[in-house]
Amino acid sequence: MTPFRIELTPSRRWRAAVALVAAASVSSVLAWWALVPTASGIAVGVVATVVIVAAVGSAASLCRLGGGVLSFDGRAWWWTRRPGDEPIAGAARVAIDLGDFFLFRFQPALPRGHVWLPVDSAVARGDWHVLRAAVYSARLGRESSAAGAPSPE
Repeated sequence: MTPFRIELTPSRRWRAAVALVAAASVSSVLAWWALVPTASGIAVGVVATVVIVAAVGSAASLCRLGGGVLSFDGRAWWWTRRPGDEPIAGAARVAIDLGDFFLFRFQPALPRGHVWLPVDSAVARGDWHVLRAAVYSARLGRESSAAGAPSPE
């Protein structure tokens, strides 16, 4: 596999989907609150407020995902959040594949948590098919090595 590098920018479709889910969550909590009898309204109001704040906070956090550089050198994936940062080696796993949208889970080689990377074909532009090939050819290489099959190299 030839080396591959893609600069990721936050996806508009990702942000729109997150905003839609957050709005649906807030709307359903408000509807639930409106249907509660007034006698228990204060306790339910406190719970509803906490849930709404959590939904909005989670949505704000999720909307910031996606910037940086993702590269593959034929053996390992590398992630760099900002220019000038040291690249971090790790594994890129596909969590969701919708054809023209990926949600990657980048797991650093050193245990430091993980990074979620929403990527859509509009952001990847002409590199979309190369990215798909890199993702799935890297996975096939791991699976054949794990099964004891000879490496394609």
